[in-house]
Amino acid sequence: MRPDAMHTSLFPTVMRSTVLRGAALVLAGALTLPGCTAAQRDALGSSYLIIDSLTAAPGATPTAFSHNLESDVCQRPDPLGPCFVMADRGQVSLRLALTDPGIVTNPATPSAANFITLSRYSVRYIPNDGVSPVPASFEGSLTGTVTGSGLNVDVVIVNAHAKAVDPLAPLALALTSLPATAEVTLFGSDQAGRDVSVTGTISIVFADWAD
Repeated sequence: MRPDAMHTSLFPTVMRSTVLRGAALVLAGALTLPGCTAAQRDALGSSYLIIDSLTAAPGATPTAFSHNLESDVCQRPDPLGPCFVMADRGQVSLRLALTDPGIVTNPATPSAANFITLSRYSVRYIPNDGVSPVPASFEGSLTGTVTGSGLNVDVVIVNAHAKAVDPLAPLALALTSLPATAEVTLFGSDQAGRDVSVTGTISIVFADWAD
C-alpha cells in the first residue's frame, strides 16, 4: 500500500494539496515537451548531400573513370627499368536535397541559404575478406560549394605513398591481388555553420597490372 493511501482518511486536505501539486507538475512538464522537440528540429540543417556517382581512374590513364578501380601498384615504362608509382584519382558527383522540400506539386528549390561548402575528405579501405591488411586511411583537403546545380569534385582514391609501402609494395611483380572497398567521406558545413557529411564507396583491386 502506498504511504499517501495510508493517510487518506486522516489528512484529506493534505492529500488533495499533494495531488494538485503533482498534477500541476505533470502539466508543466507536458507543456515543455513541444519546446524540446522544436529545439531539436531547429538543430537540423535545411539541406543535405547526395552522392550521385563515385568513379575512379588509374594513375596511368587519369581520364578513364569507371565505377571500379584497377589500381596498378607498379608502372614500368621500361620492362627492365625501375618501378614507378602513381596516385589514382576519383571524381564525386554531388547534388543538394532539401530537408523540407515542400509539396509535390510545387517543390521548393535550393537557395543560397541551403548551399553546402566542402572542406575536406577522408578515404578508408575495407578488405573484401575482412582480414587482409589494407593501406592506411588518409585525409585530404578540398574546397567547393554544392549549389542547386550540383558539383563534381576530384579526390585522391589511392595516394602514391601507399603503393610504395606495405601491404601494396609486395604486390609488384607478384601474381596476386588485393581486392578491397574504398569508403570516401566528404565533410563540409551549411551556411549556418552546421556540420554536413556524406559517404560513398567504390570497389578496388590492387595488383601489378600489365603496363
